[in-house]
Amino acid sequence: MRPDLFQFDLLPRLSFKYKARCIFNKMNKCCNSPFIMFTTHHTTVCRECGMERSCPYTQQSMSQNQNTYNTHAPLIPVYSRKKRFERLLNSIITPCPFAGDNKMLEYLWPHRPMENTKSLISLIKKSPIKDKRYASMHLYTSLFVKDYSAPVPPKNIAFLKRKMLRCFQDLEFAHRRCLPNGPFFNYMWILSKYLQEHKLHDYIPHVKPLKCKHRRIVYEKMYKLVLKSLNTCGQV
Repeated sequence: MRPDLFQFDLLPRLSFKYKARCIFNKMNKCCNSPFIMFTTHHTTVCRECGMERSCPYTQQSMSQNQNTYNTHAPLIPVYSRKKRFERLLNSIITPCPFAGDNKMLEYLWPHRPMENTKSLISLIKKSPIKDKRYASMHLYTSLFVKDYSAPVPPKNIAFLKRKMLRCFQDLEFAHRRCLPNGPFFNYMWILSKYLQEHKLHDYIPHVKPLKCKHRRIVYEKMYKLVLKSLNTCGQV
């Protein structure tokens, strides 16, 4: 091969190697910078050049991995009063069985049919099951009581459900503002209260009533006090 052709053919190769060496040096330089992100696969990724390298599993990388996972993991479902009230409301308006009802349904099944709701409640009280599942009274009544007649929902039942949920949210907010360290309302009591206020009287018999007169009086006073606080907050 002629020398001039050899040099001409070698020039692009030298140029490519030179560029690659420059890029590699730049990567090594920026990978020592603070722009390093730990992954959950025991590797590090440079945010400047995108190079990924394996790293030993140390305490620092473990904490970094945990922080990275927590920032990208889905939110953990937590308890909320609104969710509980919404579930109770749905169990009264549109009764359907849940997994927690299986034991009680198995216990009540041999005793069907029953004369009325009072005998049903009496039988539930005598059951050895700890979780009585009183929130599913409408479901049990529809399955085991003879004289059960399904209530006819109004046309605007979806709107009324949203309105009751909104009222409960306002009540919870006003309760935290007015009585931050005080006990909250009994869910069955407030549910019966809302059904009565929204003229859904056909659903009230399927809500277990609160027997204690003293507690009913206390909740009524609390309700008026919290509503007064809510109205005052709205005027401001």
